Amino acid sequence: MPEHAAPSNTQSSTSSNASVDESNQQVAAGEHSGSFDLLRQRLNNQGKLISDKAALLNSARLEEFGRDEMSLLARTRARTENNCVSRDLVLVGDILVLGYNVFIGLRQETRVEDVFALYRLDNSSGQHELEPVKLEDTFLSDTRFLNEFRELYSYYKNAQLVQLRVHLGKLLAAFKIGERMSDIRVFRWQIKDDGTVSYIDNRGERDIALPPAHDFEWLSATREQHVIGKHSHVNILDTLFVESIGGDLTVKIENNTDTGLGIYAEPAEDANQSLNDAEIAYAAVGELILLRVKPYRETQSRYLVYVRRTQQVLRVDAIGRSCVQLPEDHGIVFPGGYILQSGEHRLFSDLPTDLQFKRRVLSPNGEDVLYVFYGVEPGIYVLLTYNLINKSLEQPLLAQGYARYGDGRMMLFTAESDEPTRNHAMQLWQTPFLSEDHAARQAPRQSFFGKIGNRELVRGLSELYSLAKSVREQDGSSNAKLPSRFVYEAIAKQARHLIDAYYWLSAEQAREIGKDVQSLIEVARATLDEFDKVAAIQSQARKTLQQTEFAQKQLLTETASRLWHAPGDFITALDQIRLLRGQLTGLKEQRYMDVARLHALDDELATEEKRVAERTVQFLSRDDAFVKIHEEVAKFSSQLGSLQTTAELAPVYEALDKHAHNLDGLTELLGTLAVGDASLRTRILDTISGIYAELNKLRAEARLRRKQLSQGESAAEFAAQLKLFAQSVDSALEQAATPERCDELLTRLLAQLEELEGRFAEQDEYLTEIAHKRESVYETFEGKKQILNDARSRRAQAIMEAARRILAGIPKRLTQFQEQAQMEAYFASDSLLNKLRASIEELRKLGNQVAADDLAGQLKSIREQAQRSLRDRSELVTGNTIRLGRHAFTVNQQLLDLTIIARQDKLSYHISGTDYFCAVEDARIEALRPYWGLEILSESPQVYRAEYLAYQIMESSRAEAGNGKWQELLEAAVQTDTAILDTLVRRFAAARFQEGYQKGVHDQDASAILRNLVPMVENAGLLRYKPLARAVAVLYWQHLSITPSLQVAAQTLKHQAEQAELMSKQFGNGRLLRQLAVEQQQALQKYLQQQHLDFSHCMEADTESMSMLMEEAASYLLDELGQDAGGVKRATAHEWICSRAANDIMQGILQHLTRNAIPCRGKSKPWLCMHAGNSPVNGCMAISRTSNWTRISCQKLALPCCVTCRAAYIQQICRRRLAVCWVNMCLSLRQQMRKTRARS
Repeated sequence: MPEHAAPSNTQSSTSSNASVDESNQQVAAGEHSGSFDLLRQRLNNQGKLISDKAALLNSARLEEFGRDEMSLLARTRARTENNCVSRDLVLVGDILVLGYNVFIGLRQETRVEDVFALYRLDNSSGQHELEPVKLEDTFLSDTRFLNEFRELYSYYKNAQLVQLRVHLGKLLAAFKIGERMSDIRVFRWQIKDDGTVSYIDNRGERDIALPPAHDFEWLSATREQHVIGKHSHVNILDTLFVESIGGDLTVKIENNTDTGLGIYAEPAEDANQSLNDAEIAYAAVGELILLRVKPYRETQSRYLVYVRRTQQVLRVDAIGRSCVQLPEDHGIVFPGGYILQSGEHRLFSDLPTDLQFKRRVLSPNGEDVLYVFYGVEPGIYVLLTYNLINKSLEQPLLAQGYARYGDGRMMLFTAESDEPTRNHAMQLWQTPFLSEDHAARQAPRQSFFGKIGNRELVRGLSELYSLAKSVREQDGSSNAKLPSRFVYEAIAKQARHLIDAYYWLSAEQAREIGKDVQSLIEVARATLDEFDKVAAIQSQARKTLQQTEFAQKQLLTETASRLWHAPGDFITALDQIRLLRGQLTGLKEQRYMDVARLHALDDELATEEKRVAERTVQFLSRDDAFVKIHEEVAKFSSQLGSLQTTAELAPVYEALDKHAHNLDGLTELLGTLAVGDASLRTRILDTISGIYAELNKLRAEARLRRKQLSQGESAAEFAAQLKLFAQSVDSALEQAATPERCDELLTRLLAQLEELEGRFAEQDEYLTEIAHKRESVYETFEGKKQILNDARSRRAQAIMEAARRILAGIPKRLTQFQEQAQMEAYFASDSLLNKLRASIEELRKLGNQVAADDLAGQLKSIREQAQRSLRDRSELVTGNTIRLGRHAFTVNQQLLDLTIIARQDKLSYHISGTDYFCAVEDARIEALRPYWGLEILSESPQVYRAEYLAYQIMESSRAEAGNGKWQELLEAAVQTDTAILDTLVRRFAAARFQEGYQKGVHDQDASAILRNLVPMVENAGLLRYKPLARAVAVLYWQHLSITPSLQVAAQTLKHQAEQAELMSKQFGNGRLLRQLAVEQQQALQKYLQQQHLDFSHCMEADTESMSMLMEEAASYLLDELGQDAGGVKRATAHEWICSRAANDIMQGILQHLTRNAIPCRGKSKPWLCMHAGNSPVNGCMAISRTSNWTRISCQKLALPCCVTCRAAYIQQICRRRLAVCWVNMCLSLRQQMRKTRARS
């Protein structure tokens, strides 16, 4: 048998530590390894160090205590009087009792010496001889025994000795008296402490019974442990999941009923069974789980062992007969071998199977354990010796009987054959299994190891070797198959148990191995932290490999069963194979991937690729190889013109691309394959070239057709996207309450535009509009951001000025206080100071930290100064702040921003958060002083924002009247349903972000204005123009029409006005009308300058200007002259628009002229109507300041309208004075009309 020898390595622990440190440094220097690999190597180095020190410690133990090895001492023989078959052997005192069965033949009586023989081992001559001992005067000569023995063989002719046993101080002899082995009669002798033996009786059946075959309890699985699903199973300790349905017995480690795959499977005899039909029992032995499964309709149970560390399942039916646990929870042992908790196992296939556990013998030093298994029917003993340090079984010993001496010697006998013989071979072995009495006679030891005890040392060394072995096993695992997390947890747990259980490990005599174990614990914990990451990668690698194998299997199956009809079928198959090979190449770079398996898969694909390529060439050599492609190309050509949408065109275009790709693949394939026939290669390439030409033509037509169709389809989508974007802009503007929020929302909107630009990248016209939108949105948000910054700066400035005023009044109040309490009460409760503190907090919220700190510092300084002043008067108190001299310093973290704010009646540059102000010195800025307070362009103190919106809508509709916009606005305004007009206004305002219209406020107000104003303007016609503008226009027109040199110009102007009006109405193009308006505006300005006419005193200075008057007069003149555009020529002169008030004034003037005998021709009536009544602000007639009609005069003026007045005395009045009088008269008349209206 192999012997346990001490290691030959005699190096010291110091050299071991140095070696490990050097190894660790080498591992740390490796840049190719990951952190987990480094930790594993460190763990391995630490385990090797512990193993080396444990070997040295074991050598020291052996030197101290020694060890009796299992060794064969001698061979001898026992001789019997008759030929017999030996059955068993026991030791009683110093006498060996050999039991056997003799076939007597013709003799009628069986004697005691025919069954038993006594021997004594004699060592006197140096030889180990067995000397017979006579039965007389021995326990076998007892009278009662002899009578009962004769009675046994008298009544049972076939009685046979089957077993001898010494158990619990009794000698037992069992005789088989029936057909079954359970039919026995047992004789009993009592063995006393002094060595004497006395017969008891023949009723010892209970005493000879063997111990339980299993020292653990089997638990049967119940229905509560059933997990129902697609693949139901039985839950065993939430660790294993077992089922025998579907034709196989499966063991899984995942509680997943969706799959029937597990870590272990074997076929079942009956596939038609349910989960309830199988009989399942289990037992947990340490970290091992034992299973007993009996599938439906099977006679024999199956025994499985699950090892948690390795997640491995072993089938060992031998444990069903007998199985016991190894000491110190090492694992299990059974007649056929052993299984450790680490998964290490050893099975002996040549041992008898019908064995049962009989006895366990522990050596005094605790290092070895003897397990005895006994086969009752054959009478065979199997002796298994287990070493706790090595955690291994020695070679088993088989015998028909054995006897143990107290000094550790053991006598074995084994029958050389089944034939009866007189000479029976015996073996004398030296074993470490001494009796307790013999071991107790040894002298006690006082050394360090002697005080600890050999058994304690053995237990510690056993766990040290086990720990080092666990570390070696985890390091021996490949990257493709890592150990489970349980392994590292077990290593840490095992190491911690060593530290806790064996105090002496850290002693110097034990080479301080405890420190190394502690270091190993730290490395194991670090490895555990990294293990989860690596385990996830490993799991994913296994899953990916399984998916790849499945995909390859499907591909190969599909390729093998495919029917090849066209070249595209071959190209598709080759593309799939090459794609999968590319995936395999990429997988080789992944960590923890089974590269060998990937190479095997790739070789398989390479073979298949070669086979398909050869078949491709064979197919292309056929005359009908390209017939199907020609047919499909012709079909696509006929369909292309009838397709009306891009959706219908997409499959055709995709099919054309696919055919082109297939042809590319064929060309590439022909270039790589060796085609022996050059004419065949040429014919195939010519055919492919012709198909290429047809495909390229069709693809070009398809691209052109797709572009045409996509332009029409994308227009509606683009409009909808812009509308949605406009709504997003409106919403964002409403949410932008701070400059920071402006930046955030602007970024989001610009991202939306980027997405739109990507979607419509093929249409250039859309890109231009998107760019315009981007610029518009950017300017809008930047403007609003500037407005918010300005408002924030103005608000901060106002708060600071108010706070400074409060601060200025505090010192006066403080001089009134004489006590500290009064001053503190003032600072704590004064309303102005509370308001000052609130202002400081508001400044902080506005981001003006410097100003807030400055005010807080000033308040603090005032308070401290007051305290010092009061302290000088009363007592000195210490403040609760840290100051450097008299100065307090603060840090400003606010971002600097440049703004322009109004300060001290001037615009000033201001850097926010500072006291920097710089007045803006620019004449252009000063000229815009009236507009300094305007925040947005759509609102002023005189014009409400909704009014401006309504004005813009009316002007835009009027400008596009030719397109029906004005009519659309008019119909919407007169509708009872206000939703139409509201929608129109909201859509118009949505595109004008920079004008700041608030949705739901300004659009609603503008709608209300338009509902009243649009019908009024429509009914008023040209009366919508101001009277002063109309008067100026008529004056100018009369000047043109009366002056002979200007009459041609007047006709030309009228013709141009009619043409411009006609173009605007028919084509919606107002460009010519606007151009004429600009020209006439300049002509009017020139005319007034020539006539020295000034109407500025007749206009409201804050709302009207000469340029506005000229612009309105020119517009009215063109509208008035263009009324006859496209109509029938009038027989009479053109009639100018006239209001009722103007007509009344004209009649009054004519009556006055008549009463005063002032001649007036008929042409004067329209002139008077236009310039007297229609323009109460301006005209050529005048009423004196006395408001009477006595001094009304008319004179021929340079103005054409004055020719009709013939009064002689008016000729003496200068033109200028008459004009002034005329204007004064009109002003007085307007005042009278206002008073009249007010009274009414």
